[in-house]
Amino acid sequence: MNDYLPYIIGGVFIFLLLDFYFLKSWTKYIKNQNYNPFLYRIFWFFSVSMIVLFVYLSIKRFSSEHQDELSKILYTIEAVWFIPKLVIVPILIFKDFFKFIYKKLKINYKSIFPKKKEPAAVYDESKRKFIQNATWGLAGVPFLLVTDGLIRTTNNFKIHYVEIPIFNLPSQLNGFRIVQISDIHAGGFFDKEPIIEAKRIINLLKPDIITITGDYVNFNPNELNLIITEISQLSANYGVFGCLGNHDHYMNDENHNKLQTTLKNAGIDLLINENRKINVQGSELQIIGVDNIGHGQSFGDIDLAVKNIEFAKPTVLLLHDPTYWEEKIISKYPVDLTLSGHTHGGQIGFNMFGVEASQAMFFYKRWAGLHQIKENYLYINRGLGTTGPPIRVGINPEITLLTLKSLDNLA
Repeated sequence: MNDYLPYIIGGVFIFLLLDFYFLKSWTKYIKNQNYNPFLYRIFWFFSVSMIVLFVYLSIKRFSSEHQDELSKILYTIEAVWFIPKLVIVPILIFKDFFKFIYKKLKINYKSIFPKKKEPAAVYDESKRKFIQNATWGLAGVPFLLVTDGLIRTTNNFKIHYVEIPIFNLPSQLNGFRIVQISDIHAGGFFDKEPIIEAKRIINLLKPDIITITGDYVNFNPNELNLIITEISQLSANYGVFGCLGNHDHYMNDENHNKLQTTLKNAGIDLLINENRKINVQGSELQIIGVDNIGHGQSFGDIDLAVKNIEFAKPTVLLLHDPTYWEEKIISKYPVDLTLSGHTHGGQIGFNMFGVEASQAMFFYKRWAGLHQIKENYLYINRGLGTTGPPIRVGINPEITLLTLKSLDNLA
């Protein structure tokens, strides 16, 4: 538990700041409107309750394998209370800052260029109240969006179809189908229905291989008990391959070994700084797996992983964290296609009119989808499960179907 205490303290600090600023503005609004003080006092009481509930749920999540139905309900309440403020509070800060600057400039202007006294303008109090009411009415929109995300988005899997052009791809591999999933985070599911549906979709895609790019659990190998039957029933012509993620290392050595054994017994060919060569009608596809390389972790050994690899032949690399793809991978080795996850697509964002944006864009140079540098491709899967708040808004959980294509056979 001590290992996770900084995360709990950090979460409490962030939520305290968000709630304090939000409720300070709300209290001012209620007082200006001369409404009943109960309308802001009850929110202050609710805020304290939500902070206490957050600490309780965090401790329970870090110490338990799975969440029960009560936890699901409480997480839903927490998400609806806190997450909209990530949008609302920055807007309030911007408004207050602009108002402060405007007042300062107005005062300075009047002191430098005093005007003759004129009859005072009639102040329209009703207009001011209308604007304030409309503003706080719009503040309710993020709460509605989060609620909608809880109901419709979090377990609504979206299939992304991607074609990957490979230079000198043998004809036998043209049209080769790779299904990728990532970041299952088994402990974040409250029941197995979403995993059953994901398995159904994956098998219907009739993949040649299935790849799972890390973070099978949150913190405990026993989380796999909920999903392992469905994982073992995944079907692909040439097998299921996986690599490890950062959360797969957030445990002691005994549990880490148990995690690996459980996954391997479920039929996953777990590649830990090693590779496999698949023979497809006389041509080879090389699959490389690198353990996690990321902030504060360096379990990966790319030099060891590529031993005996012939880069003249098509290569697919499984690498959980895409952060160092350019710096540590393709700067040294011409891997045709790297498959990553880790970012979850930010879990909260929007995708409208062909434009996708997410909070992840502020933390990762590449955070979702397909990226290319010369003839090297990186695909970042948005994840199957969730970490942190068990919610997605605007960023659906993803199952990816990648099809290898020779350059003269692109659709």
